[in-house]
Amino acid sequence: MSYIVAQDGKISITEEGMLVPSIIDLYNSDDSKGKHFFRESIKFIYLMADPDSPYINYIESDRLYNVRKEQFTYVSEDFYERIKSDVFVLSALEDYQDKNYDILKRSWEGVKIKIENFMKHLNGIPMEFEVTENVMVDVEVNGSLQRKPMRVTHMKSNNEEYWKALKTYNDVLKFVKAVELDIEKDKKENKASRSKRRIFESEKAQRLISKDIEIIHE
Repeated sequence: MSYIVAQDGKISITEEGMLVPSIIDLYNSDDSKGKHFFRESIKFIYLMADPDSPYINYIESDRLYNVRKEQFTYVSEDFYERIKSDVFVLSALEDYQDKNYDILKRSWEGVKIKIENFMKHLNGIPMEFEVTENVMVDVEVNGSLQRKPMRVTHMKSNNEEYWKALKTYNDVLKFVKAVELDIEKDKKENKASRSKRRIFESEKAQRLISKDIEIIHE
């Protein structure tokens, strides 16, 4: 569940969000007037980790750069570096990423692990393997040929096993594609139906934190 939401150019945290221990710790760690650091950190977390962030498809290094360049131009470099490295921010960021995984996405993470393990197995299959067999050979004994048993070691092709594994891998890829389509469909449906709630509007929220903390795009 995304407990940090964006609406009308404002980034806000929901009542449920203020019940998350990592968010509470981040809030309590900020002793600045008006909780300025907390407000900017919530904005940073949303832009870095929310599925609906306009920067979510960037790799992390590019995301950090573009969020700074386009969204945090009004803060000093030291302030932005503090946000990036603060232990409470990093903990809340990791927690937010984890809590945004729904059942389908968690299943996908499990699928990826299985694929990685399968690839290790596939790459570990030898193309040949050593075989020792008992064979009968003709041996000359006292001027005459006699058939004698002999153990012979040789290399045997492992192509059959390898191609069986490769066929299984192709089936796995088809399954992966189907899961990706399901995730994309689920993401679009969730985006269309997501409720855009604002924090600090109910009496319960007012008791949790000051109403001056509303996160806004400056």
